[in-house]
Amino acid sequence: MMEATVSFEKRGMDLLDQLPMLLRGTAFDKAMRAAAKPVVEKAKELAPQGNDADRKKRSKKQKASADWNVRLRSTITSKLSKRENGGTVVVGPSWPRGNKAHFDWGIRSFGKGREKVLWGKRTGEVVRNEIHWLKRAGDLAKEQAIAAFEEEVRRAIAELTNG
Repeated sequence: MMEATVSFEKRGMDLLDQLPMLLRGTAFDKAMRAAAKPVVEKAKELAPQGNDADRKKRSKKQKASADWNVRLRSTITSKLSKRENGGTVVVGPSWPRGNKAHFDWGIRSFGKGREKVLWGKRTGEVVRNEIHWLKRAGDLAKEQAIAAFEEEVRRAIAELTNG
């Protein structure tokens, strides 16, 4: 499983502690969504782009299996999943339009890449040894995500305590 984690330092959670318990959930949800925005933007920037030569090579069955006219970067979004004691924001291509993305980095490859297969036959070549674009997006946008989280919590504190 590929995972890129942006964990918030103690200062972000200390800000949430300034709010009454009943108001923390709303502020936390807004802050998590705000923190996901820079990661989504960076992921859209780094998403691989196909070209016409690649599209022409696809079989009829493969062309029918997904909407290949939709660019992968236009399907990237975020989804907030709430838990009892917190929450998680997942960033990636949305289903079903984004179901053409390859998430094979790290699976059965042990960091060495994957075996190249053309028309069902293994070529013996190993490809994609670089860090996956979604993980890179999370790593590159980490500081912006933390800043957005803290800013949104500060905004909620100002709104809920003064208003």
